[in-house]
Amino acid sequence: MNHMRILGRALALTAYDRLGDILSVLAVPKVQSAIGNKLPVAKVRWITAPLWTEVAVDGAVMNGVSNKAGAKYAIPKGLPIGNDKALAIENDPHLVDGFSGVIDDGYGKGVKTLLADEIVAIKIDGEVSFSRMNYHVHDADRAGRHYDLAIEALPPGTKEWEMNIPRGDYKGRWAFRQTDKGMIVIPMKDRGVVLPKPNYRLKDEVWIEKNVQPHPENFIVEWKLDGSLANASIPADSNRWTFRSHRDAETAPNASTYYDKLPGLEFMRIQSPFGLLRLLDSGPKLGDTILKVELVHPDGVSRVAGILNSHPEKASQVQAQRGPVQAYAWDVVKVNGKDVSGLPVGERRQILEGVVKNIRLYNANWHAVERYEGKDPLGFYRKVISDKRGLPYAEGIVIKPIDSIEESYYKVKARDYTDLEVIDFVEGTGKYAGTVGALVVRDSETGGTGEVGSLAIPDIQRQWVWDHREELMGAVARISVTDLTESGAPRAGVFHGWHPDPRYGGVGSEMALQMYSETLAGMDPKEAVRVKHKLINSR
Repeated sequence: MNHMRILGRALALTAYDRLGDILSVLAVPKVQSAIGNKLPVAKVRWITAPLWTEVAVDGAVMNGVSNKAGAKYAIPKGLPIGNDKALAIENDPHLVDGFSGVIDDGYGKGVKTLLADEIVAIKIDGEVSFSRMNYHVHDADRAGRHYDLAIEALPPGTKEWEMNIPRGDYKGRWAFRQTDKGMIVIPMKDRGVVLPKPNYRLKDEVWIEKNVQPHPENFIVEWKLDGSLANASIPADSNRWTFRSHRDAETAPNASTYYDKLPGLEFMRIQSPFGLLRLLDSGPKLGDTILKVELVHPDGVSRVAGILNSHPEKASQVQAQRGPVQAYAWDVVKVNGKDVSGLPVGERRQILEGVVKNIRLYNANWHAVERYEGKDPLGFYRKVISDKRGLPYAEGIVIKPIDSIEESYYKVKARDYTDLEVIDFVEGTGKYAGTVGALVVRDSETGGTGEVGSLAIPDIQRQWVWDHREELMGAVARISVTDLTESGAPRAGVFHGWHPDPRYGGVGSEMALQMYSETLAGMDPKEAVRVKHKLINSR
């Protein structure tokens, strides 16, 4: 009778889902194990498993438990680091409840100390989910000292999966693989690629008219979007993209690889509802390929900054509500292990278009930046900057000599933005007396200093800046410039606000902080206010 009830529940909950998933949830765990877990993972968890599985709660055993249980492993020496590997022994599924203390009886009798209680990213067969994880050191009377790992959403008996702990003392990524010797835990290497930022030289309309307009066939003219620069790479043994900031760890300690934050871009797989077709077509096979991309969101660069700097779960939640980040590829470095970086820009552009065309068969969130091939590049530029959608679409263009190899490109924008450190404040005069009238800024790379007297902010913000000038010393300002002098000082600079990422902009990011806080709070307005104050106080 119970079996009929479970079968009816499974059919009701999965009637809307794919055929492969229906087959998956109807197969009890032992059947799935017998066929090697070839069926896709069920989207509706724990329909059948709890009724066939005993669940442990701190050494005690229960039958038929709630959704708070998940697969649990004993790892004798703990999660490995570096090049080490470890053996993981799967036990009965376990509740994930943050317990820490003394277990009085049962096989687990002893002291169990909670080391980590985090929301982690779990990957199974190319699907990412987020779940609560408990990691303990267990001084057991009978089993001796070992480490326990329990994950709420992980189905028991899973043969191959990955875990990303994105924060805390145990931050890291591990692959779990079932082998003839048992379940092996392997630390995953950071596969993000760091490449130098391209050298852009700012130009204007007069320069286009004089140097490009007469012979547009000698240049690659591309649309420039306002986003976040990143390097996208696929290792030779994979078919999954990894994205990393162009900043290196020495000059930017917060720079990182964006693991599990861009699920809409990471995977390339056929989207057929039929499991058989998904098994037959594993993707475009672009192993050992590196592209340079701009990560763009229709909400603007602040939204991208918030997504890339937030917890992976929050990043996924925001994109589920606001749409996924898009990748606009603008150059290619390597394709299937062949280095093409030494080829002229024109040839690289043709290769890039072929690669992106292939990618888009599997993932529509990828694009090659638009290339203009007409005879009026100046008209194209004016069309771009007058785009009614505004930023991130109306930033400008990039012009590349078609035969050039070095990344020495020309950027033409209505205004260019740069991040400069504020080292002093100048009081205004006249109607602005008693408020800020100008900022003294410094380029951290060149050391050049200059004064920015144009402030494109409301008067109330001028007053706020002046009242908080001592706290704001050293904050990072977002300045639009028409050019930089040789010393690095802004020419005709205009202050527009503070760096959108508060970890770089300091307390001065309060105005730009709102959108960032919304991202961290998963778009919950009340929680966004609390997050905002926490960020300011922590700074």
